[in-house]
Amino acid sequence: MTIDSPEELNEEIGRRYEEKPKGWKVLYSLIPDGRFFNFLVVNSKIPVVYQGERETVFSPNSEVVCQELENPREIIRRMPPLRGYGLREMTMKEFMTIVLSDGSVPAEMCKRRIMRREPLPASSIDGPVAMGPSFFSDDVNSLAGISEEQRRLKEELNQKLAKLVSKKVSYLG
Repeated sequence: MTIDSPEELNEEIGRRYEEKPKGWKVLYSLIPDGRFFNFLVVNSKIPVVYQGERETVFSPNSEVVCQELENPREIIRRMPPLRGYGLREMTMKEFMTIVLSDGSVPAEMCKRRIMRREPLPASSIDGPVAMGPSFFSDDVNSLAGISEEQRRLKEELNQKLAKLVSKKVSYLG
């Protein structure tokens, strides 16, 4: 399955996350030319691995292309032990401690305490929510032991994303 927009990506992963909120990991890196962010979204419980390219990680609506990989178990087996990504409910007091912080120790302790909680489905959260953590690496592909076939897929996704971005820029100009 190929995903060609941030909306499709959010819908597909959101649907799967609601079913199984535990076991998710999100890893980002810059590909060698530095133009796009390469990413993996992994769930060891389903199991599923999405490999993709994103225009930027600084905007949730940036252009994205992504492919669900056919043999996820091998990649999942090689993944390093990372804290699970997910949505975690927090109290209003915790929210205000983080929002109003100046990088103080209590705010950092509060963030760590929140991230130790179990991830919850979005439908069960009624209040402020913390999302994360995401991890960054110099090379996500080598971190997960991406095969040669997956490297070719990465190149195809990179080319497709470059076309989407160039179309977006030409519409603006």
